[in-house]
Amino acid sequence: MIAPRQLLEGLLQHFPEATLRVSGRCLEPRIREGERVRLHSAALCRPRFGDVVLTMQPQGLRLHRLVWALGDRVRTQADRGALDPVLERRDILATVVGVGDRPRPRDPLRAARSLLVSLARALSGRARAALAG
Repeated sequence: MIAPRQLLEGLLQHFPEATLRVSGRCLEPRIREGERVRLHSAALCRPRFGDVVLTMQPQGLRLHRLVWALGDRVRTQADRGALDPVLERRDILATVVGVGDRPRPRDPLRAARSLLVSLARALSGRARAALAG
């Protein structure tokens, strides 16, 4: 049996574009459940800060926004969710280049805000722990 990652990587190597139907509401209102997204291989369309990317995470394929990259390490986050675990850049399989007939849903400001909120939550939790401890 072919693993989803291998299947998707093979398709993206041989076809210029792939289309997937979105399941889940974590990127609403920008991308709604049931919409189709157009994907290009991350090797051909290098993802940038604020882009929505398809990643392979421990729990499976995820369509989330790229909010942090440093060297070979990246972090993604759903617009309506918490920061994802640190991933390797190679875990980004594709970049969303369109939703239906709309262009790429790139939003660097949303990505920056999401990252700052996550960092503030983490720091406030550590401060509370330090004060209590």
